[in-house]
Amino acid sequence: MIDCATCGKENEEFFKFCLGCGTELASVKEQPPAAPEPEPPAQWPLKHTSPEMEAVSDSMIARALHQEEREEEVESSAKIEFDAFKSSELRFEPDEESIELADVADEPVMLGGLPDPDDIVTVVRPALGAAQTARQCRVCTSAIPMDYAFCAACGAPTTLERDQTADDELGFGQEPAGESRGRVVLLREDGVERAAHDLDAVMTLIGREGCQINFRNDEFLATRHAIFSYRGDRLILRPLDTTNGVYLRLTEEIELTSGDSFRMGQELLLYQAAPELQAAGRAEDEDGTRWLGSTLSPKVWGRLCQRLGPGLSANAFLMKEDDIYLGRDRGQITFPKDGYVSGCHAVVARRDGRVFLKDLGSSNGTYVRLKEEVALNDGDHLLIGQQLLRVEP
Repeated sequence: MIDCATCGKENEEFFKFCLGCGTELASVKEQPPAAPEPEPPAQWPLKHTSPEMEAVSDSMIARALHQEEREEEVESSAKIEFDAFKSSELRFEPDEESIELADVADEPVMLGGLPDPDDIVTVVRPALGAAQTARQCRVCTSAIPMDYAFCAACGAPTTLERDQTADDELGFGQEPAGESRGRVVLLREDGVERAAHDLDAVMTLIGREGCQINFRNDEFLATRHAIFSYRGDRLILRPLDTTNGVYLRLTEEIELTSGDSFRMGQELLLYQAAPELQAAGRAEDEDGTRWLGSTLSPKVWGRLCQRLGPGLSANAFLMKEDDIYLGRDRGQITFPKDGYVSGCHAVVARRDGRVFLKDLGSSNGTYVRLKEEVALNDGDHLLIGQQLLRVEP
């Protein structure tokens, strides 16, 4: 362990910055690169692996070795010339005063594809064992335990200072009663309970700040994100008009319409029907000039896009078969590097001109974005920003 000279917090030996105050740890040492393993000695006589080829004769071996020596001499002379060039007085030193840092927008971050889970989970693996959960660093995308104030890899703070404005009127037609009725339980990724939040008997606002339930460190949340309210015996969830929306875990298959999005593992996927794609191919600009574009196969009935951000997609998958299976290693569409996706996770199926989405009993579930308010049942799971919640009305 390394004790921080500034705040005294203990840090892992491989951390570059203190998790308590963000100070660079002076005792961090670069690990020397591992020595390459020596190649095994050649077995003589050399032979081709194919039985159809004749063994290489001694004269051919001698010519080959002579040719290798000549190539090494050429490479050595080239390296000397390159080293001489590097040692010349040509240098480029940037003017520090001319470097400007981009301002960070005070808006929710757009949900989208994340780096491979191996890149996220292994950065601070020893500390993650005792941590409640981890979030992603805004600068280097490394994992940061929820109770740490700074990133161990780059030293960036986990949160930005935001201007706190005075609370205004809710304006949603109802006010909290001040009495508890049900609750929502905050879960870790493995399903272990972290905390519970009481729901007001009339209405409960959830968001990043200024609400009854706040998650101030979640930048994927809007300031005010969604409302829980009771109507008779039913708990109603109304998603507000936000950047990232609210996602409900599927318990049965649902019908998809063009423009619907869903989450599985770390993937955010958008469904688009073929007519929408064809209409885009017939679009014209303001002068009436038609846009160039590739022709869509008549067998295609839809497309799934891997969303990265506003209007940006990574991979796009055209769907031609009636049943399209999605998973980590099985199905027509696979995400082999996403450790949160099950082997065969979900299926998108077309029947009688309608399209349906069904979870196949995956470990982490499939979540669909809500377009309107919905009545919740006991045990329903929600993804709101980066928060996994279980509903107990």
